[in-house]
Amino acid sequence: EAGKLNADGSYTFPITENTKVSLKTDRAAFAITTPKMEHGTIIATVDGEAVDNLSKIPGGSKVELQARAERGYHFDHWIVNGTVQKETNGIYTISELADDLSIHAEFAQSASYTAKATAAAGNGTVKYTLYDIYGEEVETKAMPTDGVTIYKDEEITFHAAPKTGYQVEQWEVNGKKTAGNSKTNPEGKIRADKNITATVYFKVTASYQLTFGTFDANGHLT
Repeated sequence: EAGKLNADGSYTFPITENTKVSLKTDRAAFAITTPKMEHGTIIATVDGEAVDNLSKIPGGSKVELQARAERGYHFDHWIVNGTVQKETNGIYTISELADDLSIHAEFAQSASYTAKATAAAGNGTVKYTLYDIYGEEVETKAMPTDGVTIYKDEEITFHAAPKTGYQVEQWEVNGKKTAGNSKTNPEGKIRADKNITATVYFKVTASYQLTFGTFDANGHLT
């Protein structure tokens, strides 16, 4: 008796002897669309591999989307198929892709502050190194008189260059003084959640006179 293909896709047949059953399947592919976003972008990986094209992803793949804001902004929330997601994590993970999706990230403007560092009494200069919210270096430059703009959760370090004959005596950062001759502020990277003010103080480098001579006439110096 012949088998029968049912409307739900199942196949029914009588078994009258040992029977081997096989089924040929094709792995479906799905697309993730990421509508144009302002102030940021999305970085995608599929099964751990970085990809640029999300138009044909094998079904069942693990997909990870990372929202990356441009400087001055931060990730706010995800929108998936038109629905705002409650998650505020900048990484959206799909354990097993099983359908077409539309996903984009929304970004919000970050609070801005001023970071300023001065060399006391003009006995040196100060440079700064600025890092974005992802820890990547933005720039290293001489500190301008009016300071630099730094956004919330960015980080900054200061580097002193004493004039000849001087050395660092202490740093003062947001009112906290730390003695020592380090040319870099002792705190290392300072994360911005308010204005940052730093002053580096210098002192004259100690100098000594060396005198050379022999104990008697039986020696000499070269």
